[in-house]
Amino acid sequence: MDKNVKAETNGLAIASLVFGIIGILISWTMVLNIPCACLTFAFSLLSRGNKKKCSMAVIGTVMGIISIVIGIVVAVSLANLAAQYFWNMLIDMDRILEEGREILQQFGVGGVL
Repeated sequence: MDKNVKAETNGLAIASLVFGIIGILISWTMVLNIPCACLTFAFSLLSRGNKKKCSMAVIGTVMGIISIVIGIVVAVSLANLAAQYFWNMLIDMDRILEEGREILQQFGVGGVL
């Protein structure tokens, strides 16, 4: 191989890799993660248009998939945390209402609550 011949770089594959890295870094935000992953997949597919295998595009695609999986895990975890919080809040509200009923019955005002 001649040392003067430069290897061709595929700008779209580099863009796919960069958006894959950005996607992993911001994978905890679903609002930014989804568009970044879409750009990763789009640039990866466009870079393969010339039928060459490009490892940067493949790595970018894998990183995009990983960022989506991390984003889904974070979203499910946050939804579970919110559900537990609101469920506990409802239980506390029910307990407070029951205590209020007992207090009102002690004073003879039982039918208000």
